[in-house]
Amino acid sequence: MILPDAGHTAPMARPAFVSNPYYLLATLLVILLVSCSQSPEKSDQEHQLDTTKKTTPDSFTIRQQQVADSMAQIRSSRKKIYLTFDDGPNAGTMNVLNAVIEEQVPVSFFIVAKHTRDSREQIQTWEKLKNTPGIELCNHSFSHAGNRYSRFYKDPSQVVADFIRSNDSLHFNNSVARMPGRNAWRIGEIQHTDVRESKTAIDSVFTAGFKVMGWDVEWGFDHQSFAPDADTALIFRRMENLLRDSATKTPGHLVLLAHDQAFRNEEDILLLKAFLASLKKNPDYELVLASHYPGVK
Repeated sequence: MILPDAGHTAPMARPAFVSNPYYLLATLLVILLVSCSQSPEKSDQEHQLDTTKKTTPDSFTIRQQQVADSMAQIRSSRKKIYLTFDDGPNAGTMNVLNAVIEEQVPVSFFIVAKHTRDSREQIQTWEKLKNTPGIELCNHSFSHAGNRYSRFYKDPSQVVADFIRSNDSLHFNNSVARMPGRNAWRIGEIQHTDVRESKTAIDSVFTAGFKVMGWDVEWGFDHQSFAPDADTALIFRRMENLLRDSATKTPGHLVLLAHDQAFRNEEDILLLKAFLASLKKNPDYELVLASHYPGVK
């Protein structure tokens, strides 16, 4: 046995990949393939994480949605009040319209088509009504029966023709109508006729495509002086009682009728403004246009 010299170190065996270049090349190819096959999975995972971060709402966004949901719930629980004014354009319509604009409340005006052309003042009032945002114009017949109601309702075809003529003349953008001189309803399941002899004519108007709306509470006026009832506290109590007892035509919804011609002088206009302001500020009420009444659309 020959021992190596003490001053020399025996040479170490070379790894196979050093001595064999093909082995080295194969090893590199394996490493490359493995890394390529793993990269897309890692990239997809990272992409999923990034997407999750982007789509998950932050606490501020969640809080905003909670506030919006709470406000929607409050609005849905408020009693709905529909302010309606009949018989315009006439002597008091412009006063009512200016009060409505000043108080910024939604109001539905039930228009008598004949009144839109009876005088220069009425023509001007009608033009302003058409161009005022936030209000609504509804059909109250063409002739208002000539104030001869019994004779008017004896001929159902005449009544229907009168409403169609009004609609064709003024081009209303809703189907809500109110019968002249009658508190009648034909909306959804509500079928109410206050004067039985008028039933056939009112049914005919409904069949012709109109949603007939009456009222739950009337703000009355003196038919000689045209002065409105000054005891608005009594009107408020009537409204509250009806809503509390679910005694309106639709529970939680109340239609108030007033007449334009009752608001002709400054004192009555101030009374109207105070009434509108009180309704608007009441947290239990929401003021709504007539076309939004349940069953109309």
